[in-house]
Formats: sequence, C-alpha cells, structure tokens
Amino acid sequence: MTRLTRRAFHQLGLGAALVSTASGRAFAQAPELVIGAANPMSGVFAFAGVEGFEGGRDHFEFVNKNGGVAGRRIRYVNEDSGYRVDNAVAIFTRITSQHQTPVFFGDSTGFQKAINPELNRRGTTVMAGASFASEIDNPQAFPNQWIPGPNYSDQMRVLLRYIAGQKKGASVVFVHSDTEFGRDPIAAGEAEAKRLELNLVEKIVTQPGSVDVSGDVLKIRRRNPDYVIFHGYVLQPIPEFMAQARQAGMTSKFMGTFYSTDTALPPTATWASRPTTSTPPPPARRWTPSAPPTSARRAPTPITRAGPTPCWPSRC
Repeated sequence: MTRLTRRAFHQLGLGAALVSTASGRAFAQAPELVIGAANPMSGVFAFAGVEGFEGGRDHFEFVNKNGGVAGRRIRYVNEDSGYRVDNAVAIFTRITSQHQTPVFFGDSTGFQKAINPELNRRGTTVMAGASFASEIDNPQAFPNQWIPGPNYSDQMRVLLRYIAGQKKGASVVFVHSDTEFGRDPIAAGEAEAKRLELNLVEKIVTQPGSVDVSGDVLKIRRRNPDYVIFHGYVLQPIPEFMAQARQAGMTSKFMGTFYSTDTALPPTATWASRPTTSTPPPPARRWTPSAPPTSARRAPTPITRAGPTPCWPSRC
C-alpha cells in the first residue's frame, strides 16, 4: 500500500474528506472511503466527544449528499474511547484491521503519541483529531499526524502577547488541568510571560470536569490578578471558577485556549462574568456583556484574533 504522509494527504486531495464537494454527481462503483474515529463519548470529556462525533457525522452526510470525495462515499466508523489511551489504541487496531483507513481521528494527546510509532511503521494512515499538542507539532517526528491549527504552546503565547499589549506588567494566573493535555503549554507560557515582563503570580492545577474549586478561587482572590488563563478543560469547571470569582467581587478578565472556550460558557457561567477571550481555531470569540441581558442567552461577538500578533508565534 502507498505510504501516506501529511504532504501526500494534501497533494492527493484526501483533505477533501474534511471539506465538502459540490459536484452533486451520482456515486460510481468505487469503494467507500472509510474514516475511522475514537471519540471520547463517555468519560470526563464526553461533552466534547459527543459534539465532535455529531459534527463529523453530519458533515460527512452532507459531503455524501453532494457527490462524496472524487465520487467515493464516505463511511464514518466511530467507537467510544472513554478518553482512555488503551481503549483508543484497541479501537484504532480494530478499525484499521477491518478497513483500509486513510484518515483516523484520535481523541487525545496521550493516544496520538502512543500510536505514532505504529503510524510511522505503516505509513498508510494520516492521524487527525483532538490534540494540538506542542510535541506532535513536529513533522520530522510525527510525519503522519495533521494538526488543524496552532499548538497549545502557541495558543498560550498568543494570549500572553495580547495581555502584554493591553497592560504592561499585568499580573496573570494560569489554571490548568492535571492531565498531559493540561500541562502541555505551561512551561512555554512561563517562559513567554517572563520574556514579556508579565507577572505570573500563581499556577493552579485541578482535575478536569466538575470538581470543587472553592479553595482555588480563594487563591486567585488573594492574588487578584488582571488576567486568568484557563487551559486543559472542556467547559467544566471553568463556569464554576468564573461564577464564584464574580460572587467574590473579583474584576479579573478570563481567557482560555481553544478547548477552554465555548459558546455555552457565558450563560453557564452566569452573566455576572466579565469578558472572556480565546485563541483560535475556529475564529476566536470574545464575550463582553456591558450590562445584564434581558434573556438567558446572548450571541457571542466573533473576532478574528485574540491578540495583535499577525501569525502563530512558531511561524513568525
């Protein structure tokens, strides 16, 4: 079987599996194009896993209705990983042994690192997925993995550069999950804060998901930072942090990397919250309620960038 790399992925047009075609032609007698996935549809990140699966399913249905990919129908084969590396590896092995699978969606940094030697050995499958890990953003070591945006370290740098442009010497607190995902950009963030002469006054580590954050909110309150940056979460426990901080009278501005921001955050965190800013992808969103809204929800205002930098830091 032909070896498939990131470069070949684009050159051969397999990226079309991720975007729609408007040909509208009837399907020829060509084999299905199988795209495998191990989505965390249960476990601590089930919220994101279910939405990711549904988004992929709906999109591939749309692609199929409009002619498929070069006349080939997409078959989306997904199993629940529960956000466990051993489960995801087993799912990958099972699906790729049953089908020729040019593209597979992974569920986590841990899985995508664990499966990399096998991807490199086979050279027949490109891995895309949930992880924007800094380590994976290395075409030499991870030639068969594709990341659709800036890595976590670059996301952190974008936010810190934005802060530096807003207030010289601003005080900052990092809040991150005690996971490989959560720890990824912290060292890079510390170095960037030091370079920008920002004052990193506290680092708080919690478990992901719904946890008691009252003690951690007290730590933030004592520091009273200008900005709080969240990383390594998918929604919870960020709303609880924000709500308790506002109840305590804090005026800090909350920020988050890609997975730490969602359109569900403003109503979930209550509209007592101050602005929240995120890094892309997709286009960053900033919520700036100037007064309590008349309804429970208010549409977020899209912005094109969370900071003034014209490019991702590692590409500048």
